[in-house]
Amino acid sequence: MFGKWLKVELCRLLEEKRSAVIRAEELETALLEMAKLDNRRVLCAKVERLEQEVSELRQALTDRQEQERAMIQVLMKVEKGKRLQKMPG
Repeated sequence: MFGKWLKVELCRLLEEKRSAVIRAEELETALLEMAKLDNRRVLCAKVERLEQEVSELRQALTDRQEQERAMIQVLMKVEKGKRLQKMPG
């Protein structure tokens, strides 16, 4: 009688263990999927931040080019003014 109870108890414990192992594998798979999704979110955030930086750098470059053009125009006017002053009049 005691032997039969032990076998039943052993079978029950083995079934619980098997269920626990399966559940652990499912949880591990779910955790890996969550990590992948989180990784994608992190990467997307990094990409968005880098795109914003590129946009800001392009704007800064455009502003710098406009400043250079304005300075060149001023220098050309100054140079032209100097030439006109040197001309015998």
